[in-house]
Amino acid sequence: MPETIRVQLTVAPGALRLIPPPTATVRVDSQPLPAEPSAMTVGWALRYLRLPAVDTTPVIDALVTRTPDGARPSGQLLIGPYGWDGHEHRDRRVVRSEVGVAPTLATPRAGLHVGRRILAPFPQLIEIQPQDLADVTTINDRPYRGRVRVDFSGGDPQVVNELRMADYLASVVGSEIPPTWEVEALKAQAVAARNYAVQKVDPSADYDICDSQFCQAYGGVANEYPSTIQAVRETSGVVAMYEGDLIAAYYASNMGDHTTSAVDVWGREVPYLRGVPSPSDVEALSTSWGAEGYRWTRAIPLQRLADLQTGTGVLGELNEVRVLRTAQSGQPAEVELLGNQGAVTLSGDAIRITLGLPSAFAEFRTVPDERLVLLNPTPRRVAALQADGYSLEQRRRSVAFAEAPAGVQLVRGTLDIAEFRLPPRLIVNGRGFGHGVGMSQWGAQGMARAGHSFDEILTHYYSGAVVERVGEDGGSTSSTGATTRIANRQPGTNPQG
Repeated sequence: MPETIRVQLTVAPGALRLIPPPTATVRVDSQPLPAEPSAMTVGWALRYLRLPAVDTTPVIDALVTRTPDGARPSGQLLIGPYGWDGHEHRDRRVVRSEVGVAPTLATPRAGLHVGRRILAPFPQLIEIQPQDLADVTTINDRPYRGRVRVDFSGGDPQVVNELRMADYLASVVGSEIPPTWEVEALKAQAVAARNYAVQKVDPSADYDICDSQFCQAYGGVANEYPSTIQAVRETSGVVAMYEGDLIAAYYASNMGDHTTSAVDVWGREVPYLRGVPSPSDVEALSTSWGAEGYRWTRAIPLQRLADLQTGTGVLGELNEVRVLRTAQSGQPAEVELLGNQGAVTLSGDAIRITLGLPSAFAEFRTVPDERLVLLNPTPRRVAALQADGYSLEQRRRSVAFAEAPAGVQLVRGTLDIAEFRLPPRLIVNGRGFGHGVGMSQWGAQGMARAGHSFDEILTHYYSGAVVERVGEDGGSTSSTGATTRIANRQPGTNPQG
Protein backbone atom coordinates (compact mmCIF):
# COMPACT_ATOMS: atom_id res chain seq x y z
CA MET A 1 0.00 0.00 0.00
CA PRO A 2 1.59 3.36 -0.98
CA GLU A 3 2.45 5.48 2.05
CA THR A 4 2.18 8.83 0.26
CA ILE A 5 0.42 10.37 -2.72
CA ARG A 6 1.19 13.48 -4.81
CA VAL A 7 -1.73 15.78 -5.62
CA GLN A 8 -1.67 18.54 -8.23
CA LEU A 9 -3.43 21.50 -6.61
CA THR A 10 -5.71 23.89 -8.46
CA VAL A 11 -4.57 27.46 -7.82
CA ALA A 12 -6.16 30.72 -8.96
CA PRO A 13 -4.31 32.83 -11.55
CA GLY A 14 -1.99 35.45 -10.08
CA ALA A 15 0.46 35.42 -7.21
CA LEU A 16 0.99 32.51 -4.83
CA ARG A 17 1.35 33.12 -1.12
CA LEU A 18 3.11 30.32 0.73
CA ILE A 19 3.51 30.08 4.52
CA PRO A 20 5.75 27.10 5.41
CA PRO A 21 5.68 25.51 8.87
CA PRO A 22 8.36 27.01 11.19
CA THR A 23 10.57 23.90 11.18
CA ALA A 24 10.46 23.31 7.41
CA THR A 25 13.44 23.39 5.08
CA VAL A 26 12.76 25.66 2.10
CA ARG A 27 14.81 25.41 -1.08
CA VAL A 28 14.72 27.84 -4.00
CA ASP A 29 16.23 26.36 -7.17
CA SER A 30 17.83 23.65 -4.99
CA GLN A 31 19.51 26.21 -2.69
CA PRO A 32 18.42 26.55 0.95
CA LEU A 33 16.54 29.76 1.66
CA PRO A 34 18.98 32.05 3.52
CA ALA A 35 16.50 32.89 6.26
CA GLU A 36 13.95 31.33 8.60
CA PRO A 37 10.81 30.22 6.75
CA SER A 38 8.21 32.98 6.64
CA ALA A 39 5.46 34.14 4.32
CA MET A 40 6.54 33.92 0.68
CA THR A 41 4.86 35.62 -2.28
CA VAL A 42 5.79 34.59 -5.80
CA GLY A 43 4.38 35.18 -9.27
CA TRP A 44 4.93 36.40 -12.81
CA ALA A 45 2.70 39.48 -12.51
CA LEU A 46 3.11 40.93 -9.03
CA ARG A 47 1.72 44.44 -8.63
CA TYR A 48 3.18 47.21 -6.50
CA LEU A 49 2.12 50.61 -5.26
CA ARG A 50 4.73 53.25 -6.21
CA LEU A 51 5.23 56.43 -4.20
CA PRO A 52 6.91 59.64 -5.38
CA ALA A 53 9.86 61.02 -3.42
CA VAL A 54 8.09 61.99 -0.19
CA ASP A 55 8.91 61.82 3.48
CA THR A 56 7.54 58.59 4.88
CA THR A 57 6.26 57.62 8.29
CA PRO A 58 7.15 54.51 10.34
CA VAL A 59 3.87 52.98 9.20
CA ILE A 60 4.84 53.41 5.53
CA ASP A 61 8.43 52.25 6.14
CA ALA A 62 7.03 49.00 7.54
CA LEU A 63 5.24 48.39 4.22
CA VAL A 64 8.05 49.29 1.82
CA THR A 65 9.55 46.51 -0.30
CA ARG A 66 13.25 45.80 0.44
CA THR A 67 16.11 43.91 -1.15
CA PRO A 68 17.79 41.15 0.90
CA ASP A 69 20.29 43.69 2.35
CA GLY A 70 17.46 45.97 3.48
CA ALA A 71 17.78 48.59 0.71
CA ARG A 72 15.02 49.73 -1.60
CA PRO A 73 15.05 48.01 -5.03
CA SER A 74 16.70 50.37 -7.54
CA GLY A 75 16.15 53.22 -5.10
CA GLN A 76 12.40 53.13 -5.68
CA LEU A 77 9.76 53.42 -3.02
CA LEU A 78 7.57 50.39 -3.74
CA ILE A 79 4.89 48.83 -1.53
CA GLY A 80 3.73 45.32 -2.21
CA PRO A 81 3.55 42.87 -3.80
CA TYR A 82 -0.13 42.24 -4.48
CA GLY A 83 -2.03 39.89 -6.69
CA TRP A 84 -3.81 37.38 -4.53
CA ASP A 85 -5.58 38.79 -1.45
CA GLY A 86 -6.99 42.26 -2.17
CA HIS A 87 -4.75 44.05 0.36
CA GLU A 88 -3.81 46.62 -2.28
CA HIS A 89 -6.89 48.74 -1.57
CA ARG A 90 -6.26 48.68 2.17
CA ASP A 91 -2.63 49.74 1.79
CA ARG A 92 -3.58 52.42 -0.74
CA ARG A 93 -5.86 54.01 1.88
CA VAL A 94 -3.12 53.74 4.53
CA VAL A 95 -0.59 55.51 2.28
CA ARG A 96 -3.00 58.29 1.37
CA SER A 97 -3.91 58.95 5.01
CA GLU A 98 -0.28 58.76 6.25
CA VAL A 99 1.53 60.91 3.65
CA GLY A 100 -1.34 62.69 1.91
CA VAL A 101 -0.32 61.42 -1.54
CA ALA A 102 -2.16 58.86 -3.65
CA PRO A 103 0.21 56.11 -4.85
CA THR A 104 0.18 54.84 -8.45
CA LEU A 105 0.07 51.23 -9.54
CA ALA A 106 3.42 50.10 -10.95
CA THR A 107 3.84 47.90 -14.02
CA PRO A 108 3.43 44.18 -13.13
CA ARG A 109 6.71 42.31 -12.73
CA ALA A 110 7.96 38.86 -11.79
CA GLY A 111 9.28 38.34 -8.32
CA LEU A 112 9.82 36.23 -5.23
CA HIS A 113 9.37 37.76 -1.80
CA VAL A 114 10.16 36.47 1.66
CA GLY A 115 8.24 38.73 3.96
CA ARG A 116 8.80 42.24 2.54
CA ARG A 117 12.15 41.36 0.97
CA ILE A 118 12.40 40.65 -2.75
CA LEU A 119 14.74 37.94 -4.04
CA ALA A 120 16.09 37.76 -7.59
CA PRO A 121 16.24 36.18 -10.08
CA PHE A 122 12.78 34.71 -10.46
CA PRO A 123 12.84 31.03 -9.32
CA GLN A 124 12.13 27.97 -11.40
CA LEU A 125 11.48 25.70 -8.42
CA ILE A 126 10.42 26.14 -4.77
CA GLU A 127 10.43 23.12 -2.45
CA ILE A 128 9.01 23.07 1.08
CA GLN A 129 10.10 20.07 3.15
CA PRO A 130 8.51 19.88 6.63
CA GLN A 131 10.12 17.89 9.42
CA ASP A 132 6.93 15.83 9.72
CA LEU A 133 4.45 15.08 6.91
CA ALA A 134 1.65 16.06 9.30
CA ASP A 135 3.01 19.65 9.40
CA VAL A 136 0.98 22.27 7.52
CA THR A 137 1.92 24.68 4.73
CA THR A 138 -0.61 27.38 3.85
CA ILE A 139 -1.15 28.09 0.15
CA ASN A 140 -3.28 31.14 -0.61
CA ASP A 141 -4.96 30.88 2.80
CA ARG A 142 -5.70 27.14 2.50
CA PRO A 143 -3.70 24.73 4.72
CA TYR A 144 -2.18 21.50 3.36
CA ARG A 145 -0.19 18.79 5.12
CA GLY A 146 3.07 17.42 3.79
CA ARG A 147 5.57 18.54 1.18
CA VAL A 148 4.93 21.26 -1.38
CA ARG A 149 6.66 21.68 -4.72
CA VAL A 150 6.05 24.71 -6.95
CA ASP A 151 7.48 24.38 -10.47
CA PHE A 152 7.53 27.45 -12.76
CA SER A 153 9.50 25.85 -15.58
CA GLY A 154 6.38 25.51 -17.73
CA GLY A 155 5.28 29.11 -17.22
CA ASP A 156 2.20 28.83 -15.02
CA PRO A 157 3.02 27.35 -11.61
CA GLN A 158 2.48 23.64 -11.11
CA VAL A 159 1.79 23.13 -7.40
CA VAL A 160 2.13 19.56 -6.12
CA ASN A 161 1.33 18.51 -2.56
CA GLU A 162 2.82 15.21 -1.35
CA LEU A 163 1.26 13.86 1.84
CA ARG A 164 0.48 10.68 3.70
CA MET A 165 -2.21 8.52 2.11
CA ALA A 166 -4.25 8.48 5.33
CA ASP A 167 -4.31 12.29 5.54
CA TYR A 168 -5.23 12.54 1.86
CA LEU A 169 -8.13 10.10 2.23
CA ALA A 170 -9.49 11.85 5.35
CA SER A 171 -9.72 15.06 3.31
CA VAL A 172 -11.20 13.33 0.24
CA VAL A 173 -13.98 11.73 2.30
CA GLY A 174 -14.76 15.11 3.86
CA SER A 175 -14.73 16.75 0.42
CA GLU A 176 -16.87 14.14 -1.35
CA ILE A 177 -19.69 13.63 1.20
CA PRO A 178 -20.90 15.42 4.36
CA PRO A 179 -18.81 14.46 7.42
CA THR A 180 -22.02 14.22 9.46
CA TRP A 181 -23.18 11.17 7.51
CA GLU A 182 -23.33 7.69 9.03
CA VAL A 183 -19.92 6.26 9.83
CA GLU A 184 -20.52 3.17 7.66
CA ALA A 185 -21.23 5.41 4.66
CA LEU A 186 -18.01 7.34 5.42
CA LYS A 187 -16.11 4.05 5.58
CA ALA A 188 -17.53 2.90 2.23
CA GLN A 189 -16.45 6.22 0.71
CA ALA A 190 -12.98 5.84 2.26
CA VAL A 191 -12.50 2.41 0.69
CA ALA A 192 -13.74 3.55 -2.73
CA ALA A 193 -11.47 6.62 -2.58
CA ARG A 194 -8.51 4.45 -1.53
CA ASN A 195 -9.07 2.10 -4.47
CA TYR A 196 -9.10 5.04 -6.85
CA ALA A 197 -6.06 6.74 -5.32
CA VAL A 198 -3.86 3.62 -5.11
CA GLN A 199 -4.38 2.90 -8.80
CA LYS A 200 -3.29 6.45 -9.69
CA VAL A 201 0.08 6.36 -7.91
CA ASP A 202 2.80 6.58 -10.60
CA PRO A 203 6.38 7.36 -9.44
CA SER A 204 7.44 8.14 -13.01
CA ALA A 205 4.93 11.01 -13.38
CA ASP A 206 5.16 14.58 -12.07
CA TYR A 207 2.16 13.92 -9.83
CA ASP A 208 -0.33 11.13 -9.19
CA ILE A 209 -3.75 12.75 -9.05
CA CYS A 210 -5.57 16.10 -9.30
CA ASP A 211 -7.63 17.74 -6.57
CA SER A 212 -10.89 18.35 -8.45
CA GLN A 213 -14.02 16.37 -9.29
CA PHE A 214 -12.24 15.19 -12.45
CA CYS A 215 -10.23 12.92 -10.13
CA GLN A 216 -11.37 13.05 -6.49
CA ALA A 217 -12.21 16.21 -4.59
CA TYR A 218 -9.43 17.10 -2.13
CA GLY A 219 -9.46 20.25 -0.02
CA GLY A 220 -6.52 19.90 2.34
CA VAL A 221 -6.72 20.21 6.12
CA ALA A 222 -9.96 22.25 5.97
CA ASN A 223 -11.85 19.15 4.78
CA GLU A 224 -10.53 16.80 7.46
CA TYR A 225 -12.97 16.03 10.28
CA PRO A 226 -12.85 13.69 13.29
CA SER A 227 -15.48 11.49 11.61
CA THR A 228 -13.56 11.21 8.31
CA ILE A 229 -10.27 10.57 10.12
CA GLN A 230 -12.01 7.79 12.07
CA ALA A 231 -13.48 6.29 8.88
CA VAL A 232 -10.04 6.16 7.24
CA ARG A 233 -8.33 4.79 10.35
CA GLU A 234 -10.91 2.02 10.85
CA THR A 235 -10.58 0.93 7.20
CA SER A 236 -6.81 1.39 6.97
CA GLY A 237 -5.45 -0.73 4.12
CA VAL A 238 -8.92 -2.01 3.17
CA VAL A 239 -9.68 -2.20 -0.55
CA ALA A 240 -12.30 -3.75 -2.86
CA MET A 241 -11.03 -6.57 -5.09
CA TYR A 242 -12.37 -8.62 -7.98
CA GLU A 243 -10.66 -11.93 -8.82
CA GLY A 244 -7.49 -10.80 -7.05
CA ASP A 245 -7.21 -7.32 -8.59
CA LEU A 246 -8.15 -3.87 -7.30
CA ILE A 247 -11.42 -2.70 -8.78
CA ALA A 248 -11.96 0.69 -10.40
CA ALA A 249 -14.30 1.90 -7.67
CA TYR A 250 -16.34 4.50 -9.54
CA TYR A 251 -18.99 6.38 -7.61
CA ALA A 252 -21.44 9.23 -8.12
CA SER A 253 -23.76 11.33 -6.01
CA ASN A 254 -27.11 9.71 -6.81
CA MET A 255 -28.13 6.92 -9.20
CA GLY A 256 -31.86 7.66 -9.42
CA ASP A 257 -32.87 4.29 -7.90
CA HIS A 258 -30.77 2.10 -10.23
CA THR A 259 -27.10 2.12 -11.23
CA THR A 260 -26.04 1.73 -14.86
CA SER A 261 -23.57 -0.77 -16.33
CA ALA A 262 -20.22 0.60 -17.46
CA VAL A 263 -20.81 -0.80 -20.95
CA ASP A 264 -23.88 1.42 -21.37
CA VAL A 265 -22.04 4.55 -20.24
CA TRP A 266 -18.47 4.16 -21.47
CA GLY A 267 -18.82 1.33 -23.98
CA ARG A 268 -16.69 -1.22 -22.13
CA GLU A 269 -17.85 -4.26 -20.18
CA VAL A 270 -16.63 -4.39 -16.57
CA PRO A 271 -17.98 -7.41 -14.63
CA TYR A 272 -18.23 -5.67 -11.26
CA LEU A 273 -19.73 -2.45 -12.71
CA ARG A 274 -23.15 -3.76 -13.63
CA GLY A 275 -26.49 -2.10 -13.08
CA VAL A 276 -28.05 -2.91 -9.70
CA PRO A 277 -31.10 -1.52 -7.86
CA SER A 278 -30.40 1.45 -5.62
CA PRO A 279 -33.66 2.18 -3.77
CA SER A 280 -31.76 3.82 -0.90
CA ASP A 281 -31.19 6.82 -3.20
CA VAL A 282 -34.51 8.07 -1.85
CA GLU A 283 -32.49 9.15 1.21
CA ALA A 284 -31.63 12.24 -0.85
CA LEU A 285 -35.12 13.57 -0.08
CA SER A 286 -33.94 14.20 3.50
CA THR A 287 -32.30 17.47 2.34
CA SER A 288 -33.30 20.09 -0.20
CA TRP A 289 -29.92 19.99 -1.96
CA GLY A 290 -30.02 16.20 -2.11
CA ALA A 291 -33.55 16.21 -3.51
CA GLU A 292 -32.41 18.45 -6.39
CA GLY A 293 -30.13 15.64 -7.57
CA TYR A 294 -32.72 12.88 -7.11
CA ARG A 295 -35.58 14.15 -9.29
CA TRP A 296 -35.08 17.16 -11.54
CA THR A 297 -36.36 19.02 -14.60
CA ARG A 298 -34.34 21.06 -17.08
CA ALA A 299 -35.56 23.34 -19.90
CA ILE A 300 -33.03 23.75 -22.73
CA PRO A 301 -33.77 26.42 -25.38
CA LEU A 302 -33.65 24.79 -28.79
CA GLN A 303 -31.42 27.60 -30.06
CA ARG A 304 -28.70 26.42 -27.66
CA LEU A 305 -28.56 23.08 -29.49
CA ALA A 306 -28.70 24.45 -33.04
CA ASP A 307 -24.91 24.47 -33.53
CA LEU A 308 -24.34 20.84 -32.51
CA GLN A 309 -22.14 19.29 -35.17
CA THR A 310 -23.51 16.54 -37.40
CA GLY A 311 -21.69 14.51 -40.00
CA THR A 312 -22.58 17.04 -42.68
CA GLY A 313 -23.09 20.30 -40.83
CA VAL A 314 -25.10 21.46 -37.82
CA LEU A 315 -28.28 20.25 -36.16
CA GLY A 316 -30.39 23.37 -36.67
CA GLU A 317 -33.68 23.69 -34.83
CA LEU A 318 -34.43 20.51 -32.88
CA ASN A 319 -37.65 18.74 -33.89
CA GLU A 320 -37.51 15.51 -31.88
CA VAL A 321 -35.41 13.36 -29.55
CA ARG A 322 -35.65 9.60 -30.14
CA VAL A 323 -34.38 6.99 -27.67
CA LEU A 324 -32.72 4.34 -29.84
CA ARG A 325 -31.51 2.04 -27.08
CA THR A 326 -32.24 1.70 -23.36
CA ALA A 327 -29.97 0.26 -20.67
CA GLN A 328 -31.11 -2.41 -18.21
CA SER A 329 -31.60 0.35 -15.64
CA GLY A 330 -34.09 2.11 -17.90
CA GLN A 331 -31.63 4.89 -18.65
CA PRO A 332 -31.33 5.92 -22.31
CA ALA A 333 -28.12 4.40 -23.66
CA GLU A 334 -28.36 5.95 -27.12
CA VAL A 335 -30.47 8.86 -28.36
CA GLU A 336 -30.91 10.61 -31.69
CA LEU A 337 -31.48 14.36 -31.95
CA LEU A 338 -33.36 15.23 -35.14
CA GLY A 339 -33.09 18.81 -36.36
CA ASN A 340 -34.24 20.67 -39.44
CA GLN A 341 -30.68 20.64 -40.85
CA GLY A 342 -29.29 17.31 -39.64
CA ALA A 343 -29.22 14.66 -36.93
CA VAL A 344 -26.90 13.82 -34.03
CA THR A 345 -26.57 10.48 -32.25
CA LEU A 346 -25.35 10.50 -28.64
CA SER A 347 -24.35 7.41 -26.69
CA GLY A 348 -23.57 6.72 -23.04
CA ASP A 349 -22.10 9.54 -21.00
CA ALA A 350 -22.05 11.83 -24.05
CA ILE A 351 -25.81 12.31 -23.54
CA ARG A 352 -25.27 13.88 -20.12
CA ILE A 353 -22.18 15.87 -21.07
CA THR A 354 -23.39 17.23 -24.42
CA LEU A 355 -26.78 18.34 -23.12
CA GLY A 356 -25.38 19.62 -19.81
CA LEU A 357 -27.65 17.43 -17.68
CA PRO A 358 -27.18 16.19 -14.10
CA SER A 359 -27.40 12.62 -15.45
CA ALA A 360 -28.46 10.74 -18.58
CA PHE A 361 -31.33 9.02 -16.73
CA ALA A 362 -33.90 11.20 -18.48
CA GLU A 363 -37.05 11.57 -20.55
CA PHE A 364 -37.27 14.12 -23.37
CA ARG A 365 -40.02 16.17 -25.00
CA THR A 366 -39.98 19.31 -27.13
CA VAL A 367 -42.48 22.13 -26.58
CA PRO A 368 -43.29 25.04 -28.91
CA ASP A 369 -42.86 28.67 -27.97
CA GLU A 370 -45.29 30.28 -25.55
CA ARG A 371 -46.59 33.82 -25.56
CA LEU A 372 -47.92 35.80 -22.65
CA VAL A 373 -49.61 39.21 -22.54
CA LEU A 374 -49.73 41.09 -19.23
CA LEU A 375 -51.51 44.30 -18.36
CA ASN A 376 -49.65 46.73 -16.10
CA PRO A 377 -46.97 44.19 -14.99
CA THR A 378 -44.86 45.27 -12.02
CA PRO A 379 -41.05 45.51 -12.45
CA ARG A 380 -40.69 42.52 -10.11
CA ARG A 381 -43.04 40.43 -12.29
CA VAL A 382 -41.13 41.39 -15.45
CA ALA A 383 -37.79 40.48 -13.84
CA ALA A 384 -39.16 37.12 -12.65
CA LEU A 385 -40.39 36.21 -16.14
CA GLN A 386 -37.05 37.17 -17.70
CA ALA A 387 -35.23 35.04 -15.10
CA ASP A 388 -37.42 32.11 -16.22
CA GLY A 389 -36.31 32.54 -19.85
CA TYR A 390 -39.05 34.80 -21.20
CA SER A 391 -38.01 37.63 -23.50
CA LEU A 392 -39.88 40.94 -23.54
CA GLU A 393 -41.00 41.14 -27.18
CA GLN A 394 -43.06 44.32 -27.06
CA ARG A 395 -44.23 46.93 -24.60
CA ARG A 396 -46.73 49.66 -25.39
CA ARG A 397 -49.35 51.91 -23.88
CA SER A 398 -52.98 51.72 -24.91
CA VAL A 399 -55.09 54.62 -26.00
CA ALA A 400 -56.80 56.51 -23.20
CA PHE A 401 -59.92 54.95 -21.72
CA ALA A 402 -62.79 56.87 -20.14
CA GLU A 403 -63.43 53.80 -17.97
CA ALA A 404 -61.27 50.78 -17.21
CA PRO A 405 -62.38 47.31 -18.29
CA ALA A 406 -63.59 45.07 -15.48
CA GLY A 407 -60.78 43.96 -13.17
CA VAL A 408 -58.21 46.30 -14.73
CA GLN A 409 -56.76 49.42 -13.13
CA LEU A 410 -55.85 52.33 -15.40
CA VAL A 411 -52.61 54.25 -14.97
CA ARG A 412 -53.29 57.88 -15.87
CA GLY A 413 -56.10 56.67 -18.07
CA THR A 414 -54.03 54.13 -20.02
CA LEU A 415 -52.91 50.50 -19.88
CA ASP A 416 -49.28 49.28 -20.00
CA ILE A 417 -49.34 46.20 -22.24
CA ALA A 418 -46.32 43.87 -22.20
CA GLU A 419 -45.91 40.87 -24.54
CA PHE A 420 -43.50 38.09 -23.55
CA ARG A 421 -42.22 35.07 -25.46
CA LEU A 422 -40.75 31.86 -24.13
CA PRO A 423 -38.79 30.29 -27.03
CA PRO A 424 -39.18 26.63 -28.08
CA ARG A 425 -37.34 24.34 -25.71
CA LEU A 426 -36.44 20.76 -24.87
CA ILE A 427 -37.95 19.69 -21.54
CA VAL A 428 -35.92 16.99 -19.78
CA ASN A 429 -37.31 15.17 -16.73
CA GLY A 430 -34.60 13.13 -15.06
CA ARG A 431 -33.32 11.41 -11.97
CA GLY A 432 -29.95 10.95 -10.36
CA PHE A 433 -26.78 13.02 -10.43
CA GLY A 434 -23.56 11.86 -12.10
CA HIS A 435 -22.49 9.19 -14.56
CA GLY A 436 -24.55 6.48 -12.83
CA VAL A 437 -21.81 3.83 -12.58
CA GLY A 438 -20.68 2.13 -9.36
CA MET A 439 -21.54 3.24 -5.83
CA SER A 440 -24.24 5.78 -5.13
CA GLN A 441 -23.12 8.10 -2.34
CA TRP A 442 -26.70 8.84 -1.30
CA GLY A 443 -27.49 5.15 -1.61
CA ALA A 444 -24.58 4.36 0.72
CA GLN A 445 -25.97 6.81 3.27
CA GLY A 446 -29.42 5.27 3.00
CA MET A 447 -28.07 1.74 3.44
CA ALA A 448 -25.95 2.82 6.40
CA ARG A 449 -28.95 4.42 8.07
CA ALA A 450 -30.81 1.13 7.55
CA GLY A 451 -28.08 -0.65 9.55
CA HIS A 452 -25.83 -2.04 6.85
CA SER A 453 -22.06 -2.11 7.17
CA PHE A 454 -19.57 -0.52 4.80
CA ASP A 455 -18.61 -3.87 3.26
CA GLU A 456 -22.27 -4.72 2.60
CA ILE A 457 -22.62 -1.37 0.85
CA LEU A 458 -19.54 -1.96 -1.28
CA THR A 459 -20.37 -5.53 -2.29
CA HIS A 460 -23.87 -4.49 -3.25
CA TYR A 461 -22.75 -1.75 -5.62
CA TYR A 462 -19.68 -3.60 -6.99
CA SER A 463 -21.08 -6.93 -8.17
CA GLY A 464 -18.93 -9.90 -7.23
CA ALA A 465 -16.30 -7.82 -5.44
CA VAL A 466 -14.76 -8.76 -2.10
CA VAL A 467 -13.48 -6.42 0.57
CA GLU A 468 -9.99 -7.19 1.91
CA ARG A 469 -7.33 -5.62 4.10
CA VAL A 470 -4.09 -5.71 2.10
CA GLY A 471 -1.87 -3.41 4.17
CA GLU A 472 -1.94 -0.12 6.05
CA ASP A 473 -2.13 3.50 4.91
CA GLY A 474 0.87 5.74 5.51
CA GLY A 475 0.46 7.47 8.84
CA SER A 476 -2.08 4.96 10.11
CA THR A 477 -2.08 4.12 13.83
CA SER A 478 -2.85 0.47 13.11
CA SER A 479 0.09 -1.93 13.18
CA THR A 480 -1.01 -5.05 11.34
CA GLY A 481 -0.06 -5.42 7.70
CA ALA A 482 -1.53 -8.83 6.98
CA THR A 483 -3.99 -9.51 4.19
CA THR A 484 -7.41 -10.18 5.73
CA ARG A 485 -10.71 -10.99 4.03
CA ILE A 486 -13.35 -8.68 5.53
CA ALA A 487 -16.55 -10.06 4.06
CA ASN A 488 -18.59 -10.62 0.96
CA ARG A 489 -22.10 -10.80 2.33
CA GLN A 490 -24.07 -11.69 -0.80
CA PRO A 491 -26.91 -11.94 -1.21
CA GLY A 492 -28.43 -12.97 2.12
CA THR A 493 -27.96 -9.77 4.14
CA ASN A 494 -27.82 -7.47 1.17
CA PRO A 495 -31.06 -5.42 1.11
CA GLN A 496 -31.33 -5.57 -2.67
CA GLY A 497 -29.89 -9.03 -3.14
